[in-house]
Amino acid sequence: MRLVLINELHPDSPHVGAIRFREFAKALRARGHDVVLLTDDLAPPKKNRIDDLPWGLRQIVIAWRFLISGGLRPSWRRRMQPEIDRLATEFKPDLVWATFGSVDCWAIARDLARKTACPWVADLKDFWPHFIPKPFRSVLAWRYRDAAAWTALSRTHAQVARPWFDAAPTVIYSGFPAAAIRAGIEAPEPVICLFGSLYGGTLLPTLLQGMPPKLRLVYRGDDRALVEAMHASGDYEVALDADGFIPTEELLALQGRATANVYLPFGRTFHHKFLELLAARRPILALPADYDEAKEIAAATGIPFFSCRTEQDVANALTAASVRSAVGDPAAIREFSWEAQAEKLEALFGSVLQPRS
Repeated sequence: MRLVLINELHPDSPHVGAIRFREFAKALRARGHDVVLLTDDLAPPKKNRIDDLPWGLRQIVIAWRFLISGGLRPSWRRRMQPEIDRLATEFKPDLVWATFGSVDCWAIARDLARKTACPWVADLKDFWPHFIPKPFRSVLAWRYRDAAAWTALSRTHAQVARPWFDAAPTVIYSGFPAAAIRAGIEAPEPVICLFGSLYGGTLLPTLLQGMPPKLRLVYRGDDRALVEAMHASGDYEVALDADGFIPTEELLALQGRATANVYLPFGRTFHHKFLELLAARRPILALPADYDEAKEIAAATGIPFFSCRTEQDVANALTAASVRSAVGDPAAIREFSWEAQAEKLEALFGSVLQPRS
């Protein structure tokens, strides 16, 4: 298949939003498909000028852009028009897949699909009601009703979207390289690994207070300064090793050596951080408790999973985690890899195209 994937973020962008389509582009190419990943330019993030407007005027501008252009970045869509024309005449895609985060991606996908008379598939990697203002949720869902199929990052995402979209999305999880699954588990190091966004870090003290002094907290991610400041401001016996983003391969190796891995779920959405941790084959702590979907996946893959709310919960979980070495079923874990999910995505695309052949 000739496929065009559309995401707002450049694949080299140091942002979690770039990962999903970058990795699926690689995985689909590895399966023999011709894939073009269409994104915005790689550039330092610029503050959105809408954020500088007074509250009332800001709402008016947002409403105007959604009503008139169906998105917040009409200038990016205009800049993409030459690329759309080039892809339509030279690449001639069989199918277009675009993600939300930004309905502008959907608009570009629909424009390209119309020019080439091919189907487009809409992806929901973010919760629809959390990113679209309430007055426009039904209107915009109706505007993009011509998608041939829908995908969602999780069952939770699919369920949240159902009030606005008639079709049931196919769940395509964001995962990890199958090669990253730990084949053999050596004795774990006395390290607890925390990574990614901390969403303000309000629960970090709970983690630090629940950790025994023999363990060291290792943090990797964009909130390094926050972690260091909060650790310095408290009387904690736990040593800290904090750094910024590191290459994925290094992070996976670090997680695979840890006694346990910790993530802070964003309470408004199922987070793929949990899925990334499956490959490490180490116990996982969520602080606070995550959606039931995470617990069900942990049970299906044999990964010990602890939902924590208090420091005592953390202490109890780490006591249980410290006596475990090899955990999880590699075959079950592989079902959540990029490769396995790409195979599922390929089957969906094939089902969309089959009636047209």
